[in-house]
Amino acid sequence: MSTHILMGVKEAALCLKVQNQRVMELWHEHPDFPHPIEVLYNDPVWWAEDIEEFAKIPRPVGRPKKQVDPS
Repeated sequence: MSTHILMGVKEAALCLKVQNQRVMELWHEHPDFPHPIEVLYNDPVWWAEDIEEFAKIPRPVGRPKKQVDPS
């Protein structure tokens, strides 16, 4: 018998070292972010191992630099 651990938004945020809001943004906008196994009352639930694997992907830190308009 295998044991599966689940993560909600809060747990995913802790794992990824981001705010809860950022987890929701990643879920909706990042093509490589894992699909939840279920959504309960608008709150996604993931397998912990899927979030942990996503956390291993290097991502830039901080905000992207603004583009300077040369004109």
